[in-house]
Amino acid sequence: MTLLTPDADFTCVVTQDPVTGQLSAGFVLAPDGDLAVVSGMDRLLQDVTLELMIATGDNPFLPDQGSDSGALVGRVIKDPTSVYVALMAQVEQKLVARHEADMTAGHRTKQAALDHIRVDNVDATSQLGAILVTYTVASASGAETQQILGFATGGS
Repeated sequence: MTLLTPDADFTCVVTQDPVTGQLSAGFVLAPDGDLAVVSGMDRLLQDVTLELMIATGDNPFLPDQGSDSGALVGRVIKDPTSVYVALMAQVEQKLVARHEADMTAGHRTKQAALDHIRVDNVDATSQLGAILVTYTVASASGAETQQILGFATGGS
């Protein structure tokens, strides 16, 4: 697979500095030393994860990319389910619009385009100082996969 594949993109990894808590995204190298690429459902999952982990406006090339998840750190949330369902709906709305435009331009296939996100569970009882959100990502081709993502709460 190369970047010439209609729905291919560079493989990204998001890391967090353990001292400052700052998130940064970087590229992954393939075994041959070239930049690794993803496509299909893997690209779709990467898009959703990046959208959730990056603050809106942090990417100068896609200023509308990102979410408000960072604003939730340290807040006391009385109803975490409704807050995280709303966050996922925000991400879904942005990605569906972006992916439809990409498909129209021929830069994305249905396998890598978001149809919807369904929140399956929000666990605010984690002992890890995080709220764990289990969600299902469905592509425009009908494929689905479930993910679990932890959101820092700022507590212990």
